[in-house]
Amino acid sequence: MSMLKIVRPINLVLVFFATMVGSALCGKIDLRAVIAGISAASILAGGNAINDFFDIDCDKISHPSRPLPSGKISRKSALILSLVLMLLGILISFALPMKCRIIAIAASLLLILYSAVFSRMPLIGNISIASLSAFAVFYGAFAVGSLSTKSIWAGIIAGTIHLPREIFKDIQDSAGDSASGRKTLPIVWDTKKASYLGVFLCGLAMFVIVLPYLGGLFGEYYISVSFISFVLCGMAAVFGWRGYPKTAQKFLKWALAAGIIALWAESILHS
Repeated sequence: MSMLKIVRPINLVLVFFATMVGSALCGKIDLRAVIAGISAASILAGGNAINDFFDIDCDKISHPSRPLPSGKISRKSALILSLVLMLLGILISFALPMKCRIIAIAASLLLILYSAVFSRMPLIGNISIASLSAFAVFYGAFAVGSLSTKSIWAGIIAGTIHLPREIFKDIQDSAGDSASGRKTLPIVWDTKKASYLGVFLCGLAMFVIVLPYLGGLFGEYYISVSFISFVLCGMAAVFGWRGYPKTAQKFLKWALAAGIIALWAESILHS
């Protein structure tokens, strides 16, 4: 159970379907799309484990019940698990076109760099992780051919929703980050200013969600389902403004899930 917890299974489900929707928006769902989804999930699982490996001191304060700070899993086991999963994800990518292999290797390196270096820096770490949400969609598109206009927009939507979530997560973890010497945004700016940025980015995400519909790219099915994502981003902004970063980031997680469902509706139902 602890091994399962360290890889964040809900996040793996999200990245699997985000990758698949990238393929679907290019008009193809086949074995390559499934392989890409499994590869992306495996790489992310490894990234989650190595993040906990590097974050153990911070998590002793911010998340003491997690497997590493609670002593349920050793650091060595977490490191081995992370490297095996990322290597597996890369190896699986060799069944896909060359662009997918490049993305798989680059994503794995970025996850390691994020955990070891970027997570300790203001904004750089937040942007790097948010960009991986976009590249999960692009990964699925490249698996079945090439990027389409719809898959590009889907990646932009995913990344834009994910960015404020990373800001609010840093605010939530600021006590542990400060104690471990990190210079994340809420520590450099203070939590109030970081919250204002998170709220602004929630508003930006709401705008980005509706923009492809207003531009005629996405249809009625998309906007009907994505309204849920729109509302959840708005609720995240309200809770972030009121000083509840944990609640805000959870709303954004479900906003991302609702956005993926809306994109599935677009790919399947919109002719």
